[in-house]
Amino acid sequence: MITVGPERGAVAELPVGVDEDILAGRAIHTIASIREARGCTLPEAIALFHQRAAELSPLGKVSAAQGPFVLRIEPDGSLVVHERPPEDHPGSQHKG
Repeated sequence: MITVGPERGAVAELPVGVDEDILAGRAIHTIASIREARGCTLPEAIALFHQRAAELSPLGKVSAAQGPFVLRIEPDGSLVVHERPPEDHPGSQHKG
């Protein structure tokens, strides 16, 4: 079993293999496994799935304050990620 969420005070036990399924992109299979193992509702299983996926994310926990990000593919095929300054964010009040 995998322990999830001690920082939120609500610790959940997830079945072994959940991490591998999440990293492999098998969301539906993972959510079904969580529901079966925990006997929880679909919304609860989805919430646990998202919580664990965030913990496993190579980007860590990204909050809205850190975004938005601009992705650009270079001519050589490489991916470049830029954080857009708040004044460049659509809908922001830019004073010039």
